[in-house]
Formats: sequence, structure tokens, C-alpha cells
Amino acid sequence: ARLKLADLLGDPAHERELTLEQAATVLQLLSVANAQSPRLMETYQLGLEVWEHTGAAPRAEDLTLLVQGTDDFPRSAELACRTAKLLLTADRRAEAFALVERATRLGASGPLRQSLGELYAGLVREAALNGQR
Repeated sequence: ARLKLADLLGDPAHERELTLEQAATVLQLLSVANAQSPRLMETYQLGLEVWEHTGAAPRAEDLTLLVQGTDDFPRSAELACRTAKLLLTADRRAEAFALVERATRLGASGPLRQSLGELYAGLVREAALNGQR
């Protein structure tokens, strides 16, 4: 799956978007990998990378799989932060907020800490405007 994704994204990867068909190809490979034991963090990281390079919001089942990754690897602030960002694209704010809170408690540093702070502040501000949380 990693090699297929690298092939599809080309060089440099950050400037290229995947079509839904290309994303589905890689996600199918990741689904097979995720069915193996033990589950690997790299499987979830690659799934996040696929959706981060796709112009569409992730499907519900893909988000469920990514959230499972945060449960399988609860000490990964990076995994939680990236998953929270994708949850927001699907308007799943409560789940995103819970992941951001958990990741913040893990004590991230550098750019990840800044990203978590921005996510947290945005979610709190939005909740205040909507009279929630």
C-alpha cells in the first residue's frame, strides 16, 4: 500500500491529489493489511495520508477505521490530531474534540502542539457560538 501510494502521489507528494478511484485502490490494500494481526500504526498513517491527499471527505466506514487506529494506538498524539482533522470534514465534531483533548493530554511538542492548540481553540470557539460543550 505504501509503494502504491508513493507511486500515485509522485514527487513531491504534497502537491498532488488522488482521485477517488486511486484512493479506493490504496484503501483496499490497507483494509487487507488492517485485517492482519498485529495491527500496525503505519496502516492508519497511510490511510490518513490517502484522505489528506484526496479532495473529498472520507466515507463513514473509513473514518470508523481511522478512529479505531486512535483506539489501537492511544499514545499517538499525531494519529489523534490527524484523525480529528478528518472527522471535522465529516462534521463529527464531538469525536474530533475528544481526540484533540486526548492528544493534548499526551504532551505533544513543536508543530503538532501548535496544530492541536489551533484545533482545540477552534472547536471551543465554535461550541461557544453554538451554545454547546
